[in-house]
Amino acid sequence: MANINEVIDALQSANPDVTMIIEQLAPGRSDLMTPELTTYFSRLQQEALVIASEKTTQTSRVMAVDMFTGFKDSFLADEVHYNEQGASFIAQRYYNVLEGVLKR
Repeated sequence: MANINEVIDALQSANPDVTMIIEQLAPGRSDLMTPELTTYFSRLQQEALVIASEKTTQTSRVMAVDMFTGFKDSFLADEVHYNEQGASFIAQRYYNVLEGVLKR
């Protein structure tokens, strides 16, 4: 996650008023999610929230968008790629966040 912090730092340095969205990743297909992989994804979900909280400043918002909660196997065309239903799920999650950002 250090590289994400570096990118955020660079963007905030270039534009102190920037708003950024980072993604809490959707899981892989459930039959591929081993206990170790599930633990790893859970850690990534938490790290995204921590990064968003720690990198938000008075003038620059960093927001985490949750793609994990509510994601279903039926949203996948294969092990990792979204099908049309999955793309719609992801798009709606981004839309919900962006709608609030763009109204500011």
